[in-house]
Amino acid sequence: MTQETPSKLDETDGGGRRTTVFFSYAHANRERAIEIIQALEKAGYAVWWDGVLEGGVKYSENIEQALESANAVVVLWSEDSIKSHWVRDEASRGVDRNCLVPLTIDGVKPPLGFRQFQIINMTNWQGEAGAIEAIQMVRAVAAFHGDAQSAPALPTGATTAIQSIKRRRLLIGGGAAAAAFAIGIAMWRPDFGGSKLLAENGIVVLPFDNVSGDPQQNFMSAGLAAELRAALARNHALRVIAGSSSEALKNRKLDAVSIARELGVAYVLEGSIRVAGEAIRVSSELIDGKSGFSRWSDIFEQTLNDSLNVQQNIANAVSSALSVELPTAQAGVAIGAPTNSAAYIEYLKGIDLYKSAVSTETDLRSLSHLDSATQLDPNFAAAHAARARTLTVLGNTSDNVRRAKLYYATALEAAQKAASLGPELDDAHSTLGFVLFQTQLKVKEAREPYERSRELGEGSATVLARYSTYAALTGQDKAAMDAATRAVSLDPLNPVIHRALGLSHYAAERYREAIDAVEDALALNPKLGDAHAMIGAALLQMDNLDDAIAACEKETFRLTRHACLAIAHWQNGDEAAAKTSFDELIDEYSDAGLYQQAQVLAQWQRPDDAMATLNAAFNAGDSGLVYLKTDPMLTQLRERADFISLQSTLGFA
Repeated sequence: MTQETPSKLDETDGGGRRTTVFFSYAHANRERAIEIIQALEKAGYAVWWDGVLEGGVKYSENIEQALESANAVVVLWSEDSIKSHWVRDEASRGVDRNCLVPLTIDGVKPPLGFRQFQIINMTNWQGEAGAIEAIQMVRAVAAFHGDAQSAPALPTGATTAIQSIKRRRLLIGGGAAAAAFAIGIAMWRPDFGGSKLLAENGIVVLPFDNVSGDPQQNFMSAGLAAELRAALARNHALRVIAGSSSEALKNRKLDAVSIARELGVAYVLEGSIRVAGEAIRVSSELIDGKSGFSRWSDIFEQTLNDSLNVQQNIANAVSSALSVELPTAQAGVAIGAPTNSAAYIEYLKGIDLYKSAVSTETDLRSLSHLDSATQLDPNFAAAHAARARTLTVLGNTSDNVRRAKLYYATALEAAQKAASLGPELDDAHSTLGFVLFQTQLKVKEAREPYERSRELGEGSATVLARYSTYAALTGQDKAAMDAATRAVSLDPLNPVIHRALGLSHYAAERYREAIDAVEDALALNPKLGDAHAMIGAALLQMDNLDDAIAACEKETFRLTRHACLAIAHWQNGDEAAAKTSFDELIDEYSDAGLYQQAQVLAQWQRPDDAMATLNAAFNAGDSGLVYLKTDPMLTQLRERADFISLQSTLGFA
């Protein structure tokens, strides 16, 4: 429905039947909408749309009555309707009432927030009542009327007209939604562990407001929220939205109800923190996401020396309000929890600088704080893990190979210590797996800590995304996809998480799905590095050379841009342009781009040169080699004995 076509709800249609289907569309698609409406009416359903109403009435006065009385809300997505705020609002109400039936007439992807639903693709429908598309639509509407048994059956062996938008495991409630699931038209939601309790206990912890009047205390407000998320996420009866998505919605200044609806959670936790001298005052409130009313609130006043107790007190209170139990104090020992408040403060400062990712200088300052944290509290596992990650970043950005290797070696020691001190800390094992895999090229050795992190890290999007990357690159497709899709469910507004999902698809040669996932990432962050190159690489595998070149040219990370263009231009027959890109790759990155050079040489049908370059990459410790097992750019080399030997040496099974 568009703003320029105001209308009013008539309680009956022209035949005296109560309208039970609300139809939302953009005015530019009116002719196509009428065809679909007529198909629904022929199937016996009375449809409310603006064409059955008298002119001169105000649409806004009756929208609520229309949406609330309809058994099903049918939304016609198109290039025009995704731009309409009216259509989006009506679709949102269909989601809230669990009666949305989404259609598309041009194959467009729905707006963010509606892509977890399956769409019925009416693009090629010619108006036949017996067509698969029409039957799917009628069966979907019938389910929301309790008429699923009397709905027309699908022809045996028929190909579904549903356009899959990121298929997921399902968590469906009862009633009409269950009936809709039975016929394949329902809300697709990530698997939150197979428990209805998890869906009801979804929670987002917003960044706490710093009301101290001192920007230097921002680290305390951000850190408190992060630690609260971590504490709550350790209980797998809670679905805790990750920090990136929480912060993104906080910045949009939405109210609690809007935030809860957008993230699909039941509760919103918000608060503020004031630091004055040695005193800390924290106000916190748990809000019901459906009603907007407070479920619990309290004020905690501590000293800096007691700062360790603040987040645990709030976490305990929230868990009590939600009737779930948090890990006991004994479990705190198993995760290497801090016991020294000064160390905890140093840790929060280090984490805050690390997340800022401003420069090598801020990384070094972060390392200094984390060094202090581990010196003040040697058994603080999370601080050792954070220190390992910071050392890894410093190694990645070092301009000296020798210095980089020293950083990596120290990172490995810190990660090993973190895992030893925190045997139940998911992030410690995840960090160890990452360091072993990415900096040491120890594929087999990385598997045990990664698998342990997966067992413990059901509530952490970051841990799940790291694991999904490892699983994808080692050929464990199902494990990779399970972890990646859950990571997206916990951090839906984090572009890096969507890119990880794209990598999982790409490694399994699902190139169209990989492109869709990376496009979702770019919708959230158009400047995301390596995203366009991944799209370009997928398009190359689909033999779409023109679009591949266009995607590669958009890439801002020059290492993958040069390699992508060198391959794409070569396949397109432009050897001069390909050579120019290859020369730029060598000139700008030299030995730091050996793996990418090998990709190009393999695609240029120079297998001996490609293999020699891969061996040089191995000797240099090039982290690009983690892609060796699944990289389609190296397909030409896979039957060679020396390639098989290198793969075995690295530890790929």
